[in-house]
Amino acid sequence: METVYDFFAKPINPRRFSGVKIALASSEQILQWSFGEITKPETINYRTFRPERDGLFCAKIFGPTKDFECNCGKYKRMKHRGVTCEKCGVEVIQSKVRRERMAHIKLASPVSHIWFLKSLPSKIGNVLDLTLKELERVLYFDSYIVIDPKNTDLSPMQLLSEEAYQEARAKYGSDFEAAIGAEAIKALLDKVDLEVLSTQLREDLKATSVEAKRKKLAKRLRIVDAFAKSGVSPSWMIIEVVPVLPPDLRPLVPLEGGRFATSDLNDLYRRVINRNNRLKRLMELKAPDIIIRNEKRMLQEAVDVLFDNGRHGRAVTGSNKRPLKSLTDTLKGKQGRFRQNLLGKRVDYSGRTVITIGPNLRLHQCGLPKQMALELFKPFIYYRLEQKGYVSTVKSAKKMVEREVPEVWDTLEEVVKEYPVMLNRAPTLHRLGIQAFEPVLIEGKAIQLHPLVCTAFNADFDGDQMAVHIPLSVEAQIEARVLMLATNNILSPANGSPIIVPTQDIVLGTYYMTKTIEGTKGEGVVFSGPEEVVAAFDSGTVGLHAAISVRINGKLYDTSVGRVLVWEVIPQQIVPVFKTIHFSAKKEANSVLAEIKRGASFVDMQKKHGDESGVDYERAMKKEDMITEFGLSEADADYLFSLKEGECSDIIGISDGYRLFKLAGYRSEIPFEMVNRPLGKKAIRELVDGAYRNTGLKSTVILADRLKDIGYKYSTLGGLSISIDAMVVPEKKWDIIKAAEKKVEEIANQYKEGLITQGEKYNKVVDIWSKATDDIANEMMEAMRTDAGTPTGRFNPVFMMADSGARGSKDQMRQLAGMRGLMAKPSGEIIETPIVANFREGLSVLQYFISTHGARKGLADTALKTANSGYLTRRLADVAQDCIITEDDCGAMMGVEVEALVEGGEIIERLVDRVIGRIALEDIRDPFTDEVIVRGGEEISERHLSVIENSGLTKIWIRSVLTCKSETGICAKCYGRDFAHGKLVEHGQAVGILAAQSIGEPGTQLTMRTFHIGGTASRKVERAEIRARVDGFVRLGDLKLVENAEKKLVVMNRRGGEFTIVNKAGREVEKCPVIYGATIVVKDGQDIQAGDVLAAWDPFTTPIVAEVAGTVKFGDIVKGKTMQEMVDPVTGKSSQTIIDESRTHDVRPRISIKDDENKTATLPDGKSKARYPLPVGAVLLVEENDTIRAGDVIAKLPRATTKTKDITGGLPRVAELFEVRKPKEAAILSEINGYISIAKATTKKGKQKVTVAPVDGGEPREYLIPRGKHINVYDGDYIRAGEEIVAGSANPQDVMNIRGDVALARYLVDEVQEVYRLQGVTINDKHIEVIVRQMMRRVKIKEIGDTEFIDDEQVDRQRFEDTNREVIANGGKPAVGEPLILGITKASLATESFISAASFQETTKVLTDASIAGKTDYLRGLKENVIMGRLIPAGTGFVEYRKAAEK
Repeated sequence: METVYDFFAKPINPRRFSGVKIALASSEQILQWSFGEITKPETINYRTFRPERDGLFCAKIFGPTKDFECNCGKYKRMKHRGVTCEKCGVEVIQSKVRRERMAHIKLASPVSHIWFLKSLPSKIGNVLDLTLKELERVLYFDSYIVIDPKNTDLSPMQLLSEEAYQEARAKYGSDFEAAIGAEAIKALLDKVDLEVLSTQLREDLKATSVEAKRKKLAKRLRIVDAFAKSGVSPSWMIIEVVPVLPPDLRPLVPLEGGRFATSDLNDLYRRVINRNNRLKRLMELKAPDIIIRNEKRMLQEAVDVLFDNGRHGRAVTGSNKRPLKSLTDTLKGKQGRFRQNLLGKRVDYSGRTVITIGPNLRLHQCGLPKQMALELFKPFIYYRLEQKGYVSTVKSAKKMVEREVPEVWDTLEEVVKEYPVMLNRAPTLHRLGIQAFEPVLIEGKAIQLHPLVCTAFNADFDGDQMAVHIPLSVEAQIEARVLMLATNNILSPANGSPIIVPTQDIVLGTYYMTKTIEGTKGEGVVFSGPEEVVAAFDSGTVGLHAAISVRINGKLYDTSVGRVLVWEVIPQQIVPVFKTIHFSAKKEANSVLAEIKRGASFVDMQKKHGDESGVDYERAMKKEDMITEFGLSEADADYLFSLKEGECSDIIGISDGYRLFKLAGYRSEIPFEMVNRPLGKKAIRELVDGAYRNTGLKSTVILADRLKDIGYKYSTLGGLSISIDAMVVPEKKWDIIKAAEKKVEEIANQYKEGLITQGEKYNKVVDIWSKATDDIANEMMEAMRTDAGTPTGRFNPVFMMADSGARGSKDQMRQLAGMRGLMAKPSGEIIETPIVANFREGLSVLQYFISTHGARKGLADTALKTANSGYLTRRLADVAQDCIITEDDCGAMMGVEVEALVEGGEIIERLVDRVIGRIALEDIRDPFTDEVIVRGGEEISERHLSVIENSGLTKIWIRSVLTCKSETGICAKCYGRDFAHGKLVEHGQAVGILAAQSIGEPGTQLTMRTFHIGGTASRKVERAEIRARVDGFVRLGDLKLVENAEKKLVVMNRRGGEFTIVNKAGREVEKCPVIYGATIVVKDGQDIQAGDVLAAWDPFTTPIVAEVAGTVKFGDIVKGKTMQEMVDPVTGKSSQTIIDESRTHDVRPRISIKDDENKTATLPDGKSKARYPLPVGAVLLVEENDTIRAGDVIAKLPRATTKTKDITGGLPRVAELFEVRKPKEAAILSEINGYISIAKATTKKGKQKVTVAPVDGGEPREYLIPRGKHINVYDGDYIRAGEEIVAGSANPQDVMNIRGDVALARYLVDEVQEVYRLQGVTINDKHIEVIVRQMMRRVKIKEIGDTEFIDDEQVDRQRFEDTNREVIANGGKPAVGEPLILGITKASLATESFISAASFQETTKVLTDASIAGKTDYLRGLKENVIMGRLIPAGTGFVEYRKAAEK
């Protein structure tokens, strides 16, 4: 009876253990686990369906097949619990033990474990120092191996073929020991002394300097050390006992028709048993050696196939020709145990159906079909029916529900009320793909979804389906309501902008109602307040689009009726505006207060006094915000709110000093200016954002819902529709096309005359058409904006849709009514002939044919790239999954310096956008007044932005994840603001996963967006000039300039040439970078106006310009060898092009310029000579002995033809950056600062030697440049470390070695951002920083000192620092390491947790390595915990872990 309570025993709590250890099992261990030996290959009796005794399903070994019933039926039911039947030997117990009990097969001859043999690097091979080939020859009975040579000439571990072995036996008799097969390897492994071997290897490592040998020794040492430390014996890699999986994990299921479906493992075990039994019999019969050996080899192969089918030899197939699924296959891959069952469980209490729109729902609601709810909430309904006394048993409740009587529906309503359910739309790319809603019961069979959450789910109503999940426990319900309710997810975690923004119809409605039309009824009327306007509109006195004047909050505004109607629905609150001064000393506060009472101005005092002089002029705040912001007491706040307008307060003591306040006035939280404009998508986004920042969450949700209602109402009333007349074709279209055709003809003529190359012609033509297309698009937009062809004479619906951002883009409109433009070929090149027709005019057959290709490619790309993007997200999530906020402040003294992103003189991202929400590392001061704008350690928030922008700061030091010193996870200060909530990040936030989702989600979005433009080539018109953006003066600064024949200045700076524009006050307002060979059109100090052209260049060629006048001399330019006269097949004109003639090594085509004495002229700097090396592909523009002027172009290098940029280049580029692969055309960077010298002669292989000599006379660095590469620098140039000698994409490892790890991190962040920016996606830098931090967690050991590390070993930075600390404390010499960057895949596999790594990729290798090292996984990341069935140590799970740690 006492055992009856076991029935109610709770399952084992997964939080009971703190770690999971994995190790290689010995034969003794396997026997300990086993409940008996399997000797027969039989499974079950096909007549009785009972398991055969001693077979693979034996009930005696594994337990009964039916609960509490033995096999022969002698004992049945619970009363005989625990008895073992004397007749059939079966224990009377629950049948579920058949899932837990293991058995074993005792092998007649030992075999090797294939994982430790074949998984590279081979563990057995490395311990014994044998190659894989040699090992296989011994194990598969091909060669003998000498175990102990004793006194013979044989060497230990020498391989002997059958003949050699027989000869040796004949020669030495039994004086030596040799064997074959796994027995031999086992004997050798038994002899290995790991301690001695480890010491020996360490000494060898110190003694050798050959790189390859060192690598090999280090690899061996790593494996030997792992065995030594873990206490695992190497001989356990040879198996004598094979463990057998419990039978319920490899079931045999009867199908209809008397057949059985069986797990492949049963077949594999059967083969092992059969061969083992045959081998036993043969050994008993003392069969000939050769037969036994063959049988042993077959047994070895059978065990190999059981463990890992296909690893050795051909994969064994079943009856249906498909390979059998071995133990390894059940673990690895997407369908394996880890990813399919442990990380991807299916859940009950869920359902899925089609979604449809629910325009009448509030933001926190969703419509749930009644039928579905009834099914999902069944148990709750039974309970409630019982409570109400309708039924007394569950059975009757069930019947009642099945009959669907009215009481059931009433009960359902009660159950569902305020019970949150979760909706999920696959693919769930970011956390907003699952949100919670309160269900509203509806008729029908589709879920209704609120229109504003569609953006977050990326849902539309063209047949999408969504799944519903029900949180059961009270905790789950609280989490769903507090954290996941749709109203709590207003901002996007990726960039902090609102994601609940009205789109499509709603935007069209608000845009329509906020536009003004001249001559509308009631125009020009002045109203005293919004209420009057609403009354007048309702009575029909004024029209919706009338321009009127209204007094709002005491100020008269020119506006329109529609805008006032929008203003009326916005939840408003009038708040006081306070000015304040902060003092640390009361004395100063008293004196200031006295001055103010004497009549001094508060604003003046604010400027001169206090600790924040110059900042915080005024704040409009609610009472609760005042209390939190300034640390006031309730009483003080009440006192301040009782002040009269213009009144100054007494001194108020706060936690960090004293404050004076003055009530400056009142204003509404959202200023009317935000509504007083046509409300397109962008304006509405700003409105929602402003509402969130100023009024908080609740008001924003109300605002969003009201905007939705009013938007739908007026888009319906507006009745906008598209007609073909609305697509206005601009009148100037054909003029623009004719002009473009004329230009193209000119270029064709230049090409015929041989003035330009094929490539240049192509580039220029493409450029002309790109520009023409843009011009037509602009004309068309103008024509539509002022379109009188529509009935109302005001609104062009197509224009409104695009202009408001409701649907469509300028691009799509251009194709409808402008011209379709250039198309791309399959290869990505652009076809020179554009499609001049548009869709309204219709395409000709040829035009249609050209365009089909682009459209199809778009669709094909989409399918391919979705998979790629998903894989990228998976790798990112894996590498960053254990990045969790663990503490407030790590106390880091380091940070990163951020500046605005400028490209080609254009500010792409403002400084303030890059630093918002980050913590300042040190005080940020105004460079002119030295006033503190933000204190060190404070968050840079919205209120600081305008001050920072106006101060002219160009760089700011901020705290960064990259420099965070937290031992585990990241600290809140280094991370900064949590964008989803707009405040400092909380403890336990899983910022790693957040970062992975933020980077991965747009990846998929972008890939799915290619086909919307229908394959038209999108390519920027190349910039070929710099125009001034502001008025001011030009300062040419230290540009190297040469005047050419046309009296224009030519820029000679190879790199980093720039001039600046200063305003009238002498402050620098713009930097203009110019490229080599550009002509500057203005003089130093010249007064310029905005829009003036300052510099121009040819965007399609890089010129080589002479810096001095003289006579041209060719060097090594020989026709047919290094120079080829290329006759153009089309034009018959010839051009001289430098070619790569690989047979000649010591030639270097160059042009020298001779002076009057026929010596090579000296350049203006007086150091270097006028010699210009010519790269392959350069086109000569001068003949030998020509006389030239300074600034003349002597040769030009055509730039690579531009292909269209789209994320196809983008996604692989992002992956390439995160995997830190070496780019194809890698740049060669200088490692030091110094002067360049270029050798005249080339090396044997035709490479050119460039030397950089440091200024301080240190060791110069040499670089060998492959032939035909264009060297970016000249003899005598000064170059800085990290600058390019040969142009290309930088190799991340080089950047790290030269400029350090923080510079590399910035480089990666900027490069990844560049790809996303091209697509118009904003992701905050910090997300990329989190990923990069994870990639830089490891250190490569350079010198081991007195530590246990191995040379070139990669260790975790934390472990490296801890070990060094210990060694130094004990008076030893610490190890020296260099920072290492790993690609995301490598970084994921290198994590401390083997469970996480095994579930990611290369399962076999990870588990093999972990098991010989006896690794313990302390379950610190998210993934390991999910796999072990515990709560994750983040979010709400984080506090529990903290509690556990504190206990």
